[in-house]
Amino acid sequence: MRPLSKSYLRLSVLYSIIGLGVGLMMVSVDDHSQMPAHAHIMLIGFVLMFMFGVFYRLWPTAEDGFLPVLHFVLTQVSFIGFMVGFWLYYGGNPELGETLRAPSTTVFFFNQFLFGWIVFKATR
Repeated sequence: MRPLSKSYLRLSVLYSIIGLGVGLMMVSVDDHSQMPAHAHIMLIGFVLMFMFGVFYRLWPTAEDGFLPVLHFVLTQVSFIGFMVGFWLYYGGNPELGETLRAPSTTVFFFNQFLFGWIVFKATR
């Protein structure tokens, strides 16, 4: 298995464990204030990272070059930034949370255009 696909698939499992842990924590203390953070961790951290891993596994030549590595690095850094930002924002520190959340989600959004470029190039 190629390095990017393996990394995405392995990280998706790690993020799912984190997301499930947040869900378990919310249920055990009967405080659902972190529901948005939980949902984003599960959807983006687990589902989207898994989909990236599957894409790079099905199109192995898509991993070649600098752009896929840049996509991976920007994806991980921005996801971790907004995951922490969401946690802080909904955990009672909205100022600090927004400081991380706003730039991280913006980078993640524009990084999807990079992934789009990679997909269109690999599937032409």
